[in-house]
Amino acid sequence: MIQVIDFNDLLMGCARDSAVTIGNFDGCHLGHQRLTSATVELAQKLNLATVAITFNPRPEAFFRRLTCEPLLFTEAQKSRALGELGIDYQLIQSFDAAFSKVTHSEFYEAQIRQNLKAAALVVGDDFHFGFQRLGDIDFLRSRANVDGLKLEIGSAVKHGDQRVSSTRIRETIRISGDVTNAALMLGRPYLLEGDIEKGDQIGRKLGFPTANLGSVGQLTPKRGVYAGYVWLCRDNQPSNLPPVTNLSPATIPAIFNIGIRPSLGQEHPPTRIEANLLTGEYAPDSLYGLHAGYYFTHRLRDERTFPDLERLKSQIRNDADQARHLLGIR
Repeated sequence: MIQVIDFNDLLMGCARDSAVTIGNFDGCHLGHQRLTSATVELAQKLNLATVAITFNPRPEAFFRRLTCEPLLFTEAQKSRALGELGIDYQLIQSFDAAFSKVTHSEFYEAQIRQNLKAAALVVGDDFHFGFQRLGDIDFLRSRANVDGLKLEIGSAVKHGDQRVSSTRIRETIRISGDVTNAALMLGRPYLLEGDIEKGDQIGRKLGFPTANLGSVGQLTPKRGVYAGYVWLCRDNQPSNLPPVTNLSPATIPAIFNIGIRPSLGQEHPPTRIEANLLTGEYAPDSLYGLHAGYYFTHRLRDERTFPDLERLKSQIRNDADQARHLLGIR
């Protein structure tokens, strides 16, 4: 299991010299996975610990003064994902006013060389760091030659003709709800995670009981109906939490509705994230309080208003049939 350490508390968490990678790692997309894979490979060759340095908040959010910014990951998911990818230690650097003034040479010498005893460093080809982003690949190459540091520069991963980035994936999910394309860039279906809570039970009355996900603290896809899978946690032990970087065969096929359910005519309705499980038998109220992961694989349609509940029920049946076809369920 990954060990998470705040940089301010770092006394030397690593027991031996380390292979280090640095980044925001929001979503741990294919580009991030290229970096972590290279880091793990170097560590195995050189008998090093693997270390990922991350920032909270991310530097862009600090400088743009973005608060409560919806991201692809919660901090807990990021840590789990890095652990799943083979990282031994995650060092979280608080990005505040004082740290923003630390120069690239100061950070390199104090943290990378002295604290972490880095013998290898893996960064992306667009990596910049330090005050005014003056630290770059050329600086690292020059220092690596002097210090005997094994430096590896990860090339960009492209989807179509554009670079895969967390920003691009966030826009894809938020603006178009194209979770299929997002999954191709993430290397996995997009995951929302939270606790199942009691709703108003209208789905049950319609004959399509739903599991309502509570507060998720993540970027929510565009309103609409989706197909995908649900992971139910029978306990909240770390070993039983939803896998982040892969889709387990233990998941349950489902359709999801994200929206305000306009056909029900409620005044000031909240946005809900609901799942209708397509396989299995579940006793009434048996899912309340369970931690769950909702994995989105296909967008089926926009949310829309139906003239009556019979039309709504007919559409839900059509959505379920379409989802079964897309997910390969007979």
